[in-house]
Amino acid sequence: MSTITKNKPPLDSRAALMELWQAHTGCAPMGDNDDFFAAGGESMSAIRLLVATIRRFGVDFDVDAFFAEPTMGSLLALVDTALRTRAACPSATVTFGPSDQNPYTKRDKE
Repeated sequence: MSTITKNKPPLDSRAALMELWQAHTGCAPMGDNDDFFAAGGESMSAIRLLVATIRRFGVDFDVDAFFAEPTMGSLLALVDTALRTRAACPSATVTFGPSDQNPYTKRDKE
């Protein structure tokens, strides 16, 4: 089953992701079903693509979902969902687990 939503991501998201995809595979995606690894991407370039995507859009998403379905459409859907979530709830944060196990949360111990 595809993770692509029926609502297409904004064109600027698509164009930016196509640019990032091409920078990490060496070729522009032709469609939403283009597979990152079949296009010449490798595991380390996939990580670099995902980090660049997260930085470019200022969002966070489940990178395992991309590896489960490493297509342009999947990446578009992940970014679109993250952007919509951020727009609906700007103060939403990602929870990794208890705060004492989360390396990104620094709380004063009382």
